[in-house]
Amino acid sequence: MSEDSNCDKAVMNQTRKSWHERQCEHWCKAICYQRAGGRCEICHEPVNINAMTPRRLPHHHHWYFGPWAMYWQLRYNPAFFVLLDLECHLEAPYAPHVRLPEFKALYFEKLRRSNPARVEVLRAQDKRNLIERPPLIRMDDWKELMRQLKREAEIMEKTAWMDVEACQVRPGVYI
Repeated sequence: MSEDSNCDKAVMNQTRKSWHERQCEHWCKAICYQRAGGRCEICHEPVNINAMTPRRLPHHHHWYFGPWAMYWQLRYNPAFFVLLDLECHLEAPYAPHVRLPEFKALYFEKLRRSNPARVEVLRAQDKRNLIERPPLIRMDDWKELMRQLKREAEIMEKTAWMDVEACQVRPGVYI
């Protein structure tokens, strides 16, 4: 059996995300992008949603991937998304998909200076035992989750514009 056929089977076995899942993920990524100010949270290089080169595209790494992805309370919580560029996400020696413990140590070190409360949230969640079966999500839960994420993203976007306007020499003229 060739490698291509194994790869095709792996792709075929993946389940497609529902519209609700895609929307929640979109809002989580938007919140993460706003929170990071459009820069990689490790190397602080700018990333751009409309970049022409893959190196400058934002790569959103989820703190919990693999078996933890089935817990929707963790999967769709913007606190557990990290904005990275291509190199920091996949290629660097400390990349999360290369060496997760090194990545977590480096990220905690950088985050400790700027947002110590978030470090405590991530560490507390890491200590939790996630053996129990994840609860099922109902349609009302999806709708409420999407409303909350959208509202949070809109608030962060307005706040970012207010911050930019307050820093300008001539307020009212957008950069």
